[in-house]
Amino acid sequence: MAKTRGRLHELSGGGVVMGNGAYRDSLARNQGVRLHKHLSAIREYVTVVRRLLEMETETCDGEIVKVQDLRLDLGAGTPREAIDVPICIGATGPKMSHLGPDLIGQ
Repeated sequence: MAKTRGRLHELSGGGVVMGNGAYRDSLARNQGVRLHKHLSAIREYVTVVRRLLEMETETCDGEIVKVQDLRLDLGAGTPREAIDVPICIGATGPKMSHLGPDLIGQ
């Protein structure tokens, strides 16, 4: 997702906003996906993506997200400069609503 957002940011001249939200339980069940720990999943996912867009090497051994020494590679010739992509969280309840400002820095 970080690579896609980074490339779209470049192609659009900076006009990309990243939106994330928890998967609806009813839809997930119909597709055979078992959901749990929505807050942890969103917190870890957005933290990793944000750090990758800042061109940092990320390791996360979270409850849901697990990556080791992951680094964003946008391809040959693309400078390794932080990419400022606004991140919005589609909150599904009051706890997630409070999570947003801490994660996205607003």
